[in-house]
Amino acid sequence: MTHDSHKEQSSKGANPQPTPLALPHPSPSNGRSETDPPQWQVHGSLSCSRAGMAGQLFRWYAGCMSTRPLLTNVCTAVPLMVCGDTLAQRIEGGGSDGPPRRSDLERTLTMACYSGLIFTPAFFSMYRWMDRSAVFRHPWIASKVRGAVARSLFSVGIGGLPVNAAFLTLATAIEMKVFRKKARDGESLSTVVVGKLETDLPRIMLGSITFWGPVNFLNFMYFTTTYRLIVTSTAACVWNCFLSLIQHEYVDVSETATLHTE
Repeated sequence: MTHDSHKEQSSKGANPQPTPLALPHPSPSNGRSETDPPQWQVHGSLSCSRAGMAGQLFRWYAGCMSTRPLLTNVCTAVPLMVCGDTLAQRIEGGGSDGPPRRSDLERTLTMACYSGLIFTPAFFSMYRWMDRSAVFRHPWIASKVRGAVARSLFSVGIGGLPVNAAFLTLATAIEMKVFRKKARDGESLSTVVVGKLETDLPRIMLGSITFWGPVNFLNFMYFTTTYRLIVTSTAACVWNCFLSLIQHEYVDVSETATLHTE
């Protein structure tokens, strides 16, 4: 046997040296590895992402307001009316001594139809007309403050009166004829409507001057035509609660509670 073959057999018979294992580095107590970015960077990235999404959503909304202003205003105003009526029903249900009442969906549907079919289109057209009308370009009211005061008074006095009268009439007619709601004293539809126009309409107009006067003044002072109805609809979330409370004072509460109690 040669010297090379003997050397080869000796190398085969030798025990191989074990390869040392690479142990992982101990993780910090919070479960994060050393290669992870710091928490402030992660939170900052999330905040930037949310801000970016909010900016994209606002730009999309502004684009809809420019291309389809009436439809966008209607789609904004109707959910706000639903919120206002829901709040009104919560207030009414909270003061009831009887069994708890469920939400009156027929009532909410009536209020939503009024907001989408009457209130929003009417004030949308009125705002556009005031911006184009020569009356509001008169030198005496050409200043920003006087113009805002004049437009606010016109909105409340001239625009609010027929819109609120139409609301009391149509909402009562729909609720009594379509949804078969009954008045507390068993009165007819015509009697209820006449009573509302005599007693409720002055209350609504007084509340409209108190609430909408300052809101409209600020609206005409600081917002453009495109976004004025959005401001009006947002403020209307509070106003709708008051309007719904007055509108449904005539309803027989005991019958409504019986119909909507499980």
